[in-house]
Amino acid sequence: MAKAIYTLKMTMFKNEFELTPRELRSLQEMSVFIILIYARAWFEAPLAADAPFNDLTLFHDLHKYRDLNSKISEATVKTFKRHFWYLGTDLVGLALFSDKVTIEEKTKMVEKLAIDKDLDKK
Repeated sequence: MAKAIYTLKMTMFKNEFELTPRELRSLQEMSVFIILIYARAWFEAPLAADAPFNDLTLFHDLHKYRDLNSKISEATVKTFKRHFWYLGTDLVGLALFSDKVTIEEKTKMVEKLAIDKDLDKK
């Protein structure tokens, strides 16, 4: 988050130092991404029970961000996909304790986990 804060500060004080047009454009693009996508995800990250829901929401938001900036969207989606390993059956149970997940979704999750457990026994 420190780099994000520095990026926002540099954008706010852009007139205080010399920037090339390319540097200014990059700072502005990153600032928009930080404000619209990254900040919310970062502040919600410590809530373990909400992590699976937040991660799927973030992934969806990163895809939607393609409409604003396809280059940033593609790079972040590619990076984020490397972190999907922990959304398996072992840790997805955290979502059962989340207030963001509906009862219907929790019921489907339990049913799916039960089916997967039965398949593992065979």
